[in-house]
Amino acid sequence: MVEMRCEGETLLQTGRLPYTNDAHAPFPLNFLFQAVTGADLEAEAVSSGQTILSQGYAVPDAGRHAVQEYPLSPDTAEENMTSKGKVVAIVQARLGSSRLPLKSLLCLRDLPVIDWVARRLAAASRLDGIMVAVPDTPLDVVLLEHLRRRGIPCMAGPEDDVLARFCQAAKLADAGLVVRVCADNPLIWGGAVDRLVDFYCAGRWDYAYNHIPRNNLWPDGLGAEVLSRELLESLDQKTVEPSQREHCLNYIWDNAKKFRIGTFDPDEEWLRRPDLRLDMDRPDDFRRLALRPISPDMDARAIVDIFG
Repeated sequence: MVEMRCEGETLLQTGRLPYTNDAHAPFPLNFLFQAVTGADLEAEAVSSGQTILSQGYAVPDAGRHAVQEYPLSPDTAEENMTSKGKVVAIVQARLGSSRLPLKSLLCLRDLPVIDWVARRLAAASRLDGIMVAVPDTPLDVVLLEHLRRRGIPCMAGPEDDVLARFCQAAKLADAGLVVRVCADNPLIWGGAVDRLVDFYCAGRWDYAYNHIPRNNLWPDGLGAEVLSRELLESLDQKTVEPSQREHCLNYIWDNAKKFRIGTFDPDEEWLRRPDLRLDMDRPDDFRRLALRPISPDMDARAIVDIFG
């Protein structure tokens, strides 16, 4: 069952997720080169204070690279809590893409793509936190270290079993609602995420989305997906097909009749642009984004004007 639109009262209160953008420089080029050429990145990570636990979590050693948290004030955190618990964006990111290698650390306007995603999610008032979930590979230690330097919460989990990785991330972040975000959407819009969470909470949905123009009129790449942690863990228990574990929410779409799936249209006519592709999956996508006068703090109207 798919609903094209829902006009209901907003159920959540505002709470702003701070974003830390410290002065640490990006990784040296030779470190990325070592990653591409297969150098011993685990040894490099240990020497810089990175520990990877057997459970797959990446945590900082105490000391010079201690991770900065994303605290909300107690009052704000309580106001922003839904009846389903904390709302946490889990960002799926990696460096090992075959179509666009190292894409999470490629720079748009001198800022790595993963920083675009974290910074733009920080503008979403309905989020209580974010967690970046990366594969537990030697190559992705580079990404973990970058995230730690930026003070962005992160963890490492199974490379191909993304569903298990998401469950680990949701547990680590103490999420009640999980907002799934792909790191190849550098122009994700906090307003689209807020509307999605409101829509989900105002209805009785198992799963809702506005990240792609499927039965809706959203541009491709501004929104996200949302489901409860309870459903996510249920999927983890029942999903056995490798393809459904790698593409972690495919079980829902492959068994759509069993779930209440919801989506909706943007209110604004100018935002009803399902013809716009704003994701970054291939070299041509990167070139298209890199050559436009975009900035990490621009709103959806400016984005549509630039790419329209």
